[in-house]
Amino acid sequence: MVLALAMSEKQLVSQLSALGEALRSADVGKAGSFAAVFNAFFDIAQGPDLMRLSKVESRSELQATLERTSRQLLGDETAVLNGLRMFGCAAGDFVHGCFFVGRTVGTFFFFTKNKQGLVAFNSGTPRTDYSRITTTDLPSGTTPMRGPRGEA
Repeated sequence: MVLALAMSEKQLVSQLSALGEALRSADVGKAGSFAAVFNAFFDIAQGPDLMRLSKVESRSELQATLERTSRQLLGDETAVLNGLRMFGCAAGDFVHGCFFVGRTVGTFFFFTKNKQGLVAFNSGTPRTDYSRITTTDLPSGTTPMRGPRGEA
């Protein structure tokens, strides 16, 4: 039984590695590129291993990123995440979960080592909006602030 668990964990890590590569190579200019990546995530999530190897987790920096992304997508600077569920899978340096923001459902995954992930937003219509997220650590003592707006 222990050997079977180790094999399924190795398989999951391999699947997550392939998912990370698919995310890195997804192209905003290619229609359906992010949908294909998110469908690959759903394929992994349908199996028992991801949830079996995941634990409830809280990451304030990821939560803040998800909130900023949601506000930008919805065009509402007061939007707040509700019902956030976040799970970490240490075997793949991977965090995944879901939340609500207004009438919109958000589902996400995030690679902690690469600091990159994908969020899908659906408001109950056939349309799903995707946003790739990338975070970076700021040097100690740095204060983040908005820069000047560029011209289009």
